Amino acid sequence: MKKAQCQSIAKSTQKQCEKPPLSDTPYCWLHYPKKRTIEFFILGILLTFLLQVIFDLSTISPEEHKITKLQQQAKKLSTQNQELIVGKNTLIAQNKDLSEKLDKYQKDLNEKEQKIKELETQAKNAEKGITLNYWAKGCVRKQHGGNINIGCELEKTFKKFVSLQKTKNFNELKKQCTEQIKKTPKWSTPYLFLGVSFINLGNHEEGLRNFEHFLKTTEDIPSSYGYSSFRTQVRSFIEQLKNR
Repeated sequence: MKKAQCQSIAKSTQKQCEKPPLSDTPYCWLHYPKKRTIEFFILGILLTFLLQVIFDLSTISPEEHKITKLQQQAKKLSTQNQELIVGKNTLIAQNKDLSEKLDKYQKDLNEKEQKIKELETQAKNAEKGITLNYWAKGCVRKQHGGNINIGCELEKTFKKFVSLQKTKNFNELKKQCTEQIKKTPKWSTPYLFLGVSFINLGNHEEGLRNFEHFLKTTEDIPSSYGYSSFRTQVRSFIEQLKNR
């Protein structure tokens, strides 16, 4: 059987090329049309490039994998952080509510303790038959049976209150008034200056409460005891606060 030969004919010799043809073509590599070869070559390059691009796009590099993992962790941490913030805000709101309740409870407790002390003092004085009446500026009328004594030892305390108010030392004024109320709960003047200190320290609620106590406890005291002018000033100031 005759072997297949390249179908190309040499122009110079007019002889057929004796080299075997390429598969699926009547020509050998030397005589194969070069145009088509170039086309296949270019096509091969393009296909190779395309496959490389597809491979690169579909393949995740270690760096990209690490970045993706970090992004996932960051997202998870962000979610957890939001949950913590919500929890924190809830606790703050609950703590504020509890703090307000504790403040109110403490205030009521202080008022009751003060009332108890006043009653105890009154009871002791009643047992001894002692009656005490205080002037606004610190003098005291003490009656024991048929004996009446008037002393003005508290005038120094009153002048101290006035001095602290003028120098605007309201923290010290608050401290001095609180201590004096424990000593002489029936003297109304310390409540007046305690109200002044609270107002100037920004606690209007406590300031008004002490002013109202001052007005209530001096309501039936004769004008000769010197409370009238203070009562007028306090009522005027309370009206100004309520109209703001």
